Amino acid sequence: MESKKVYIIILNYNGWKDTIECLNSLLSSSYENFKVVIIDNCSIDNSYKELENIVQDDKIILIKSDFNGGYSYGNNLGIKYCKSKKDCEYIMICNNDIVFQKHTLENMVSCIEHNGNSAVSPLVLNYFDNTAVDSEGFGYINILTSQSTHKNKEDSLMYFKYLVGSIILMDINTPLMDSDYFLYYDDIDYSKKLILGGYNLIYCKDAVVYHKVSASTKLNHFIEYIKIDSMVRFYKKHYIYLLPFIVVLRLFYYLSKLRFSYIKRLFKNVF
Repeated sequence: MESKKVYIIILNYNGWKDTIECLNSLLSSSYENFKVVIIDNCSIDNSYKELENIVQDDKIILIKSDFNGGYSYGNNLGIKYCKSKKDCEYIMICNNDIVFQKHTLENMVSCIEHNGNSAVSPLVLNYFDNTAVDSEGFGYINILTSQSTHKNKEDSLMYFKYLVGSIILMDINTPLMDSDYFLYYDDIDYSKKLILGGYNLIYCKDAVVYHKVSASTKLNHFIEYIKIDSMVRFYKKHYIYLLPFIVVLRLFYYLSKLRFSYIKRLFKNVF
């Protein structure tokens, strides 16, 4: 039986060196029936030109976004493109700072084919210490505190288990992400959307990737503002009844750290 075509979306923003390493690891994959869609999210360095130089293989498509609309917006550009292709059967979203093992893609496709209507994430190891686990497919958010972790938690009403958004494989019917999230909470929101769409969230322990943790965000000086924006949006959308409690917790925390600009940003989003 012929293997199914996978379209892999790699979102690049000022990170062409990481993107090329990710791409090279994919091109060495044991699973050969795939195409890579690189979305350059309006980089302000020379990323697009550097990536143009390596787009010579018919497996690679390079698309330039007109502006940087964030993680969900960029992935949605890719998802829409993939859905327009008649040969696309599976769609993967993938951070540009991910490096694949030889059999990662093959094992993820096998996992999704054996689990029916599902979305799959692999074992993610830290790129800089390949014995350290970044995540076993899932993240967990404590909905009472808004704190999230990649460490395994027992199922409870306190924690919502979601697929870590650094790499997820789905079928062609996968929904779009909520592009109102610029960064953070997007994968939590997306997991809720997948569940509502009838998808099972699956961890594929036989598939392994390496992640350069925080490589794609370390240059952003306003990262805490973005986290606040996304947190408030997430609670307004899914847990509006908990928002006052979350606001009070954050208020006391920011006051204890004398982070008055964060308080201003918090109140701006809430009110």
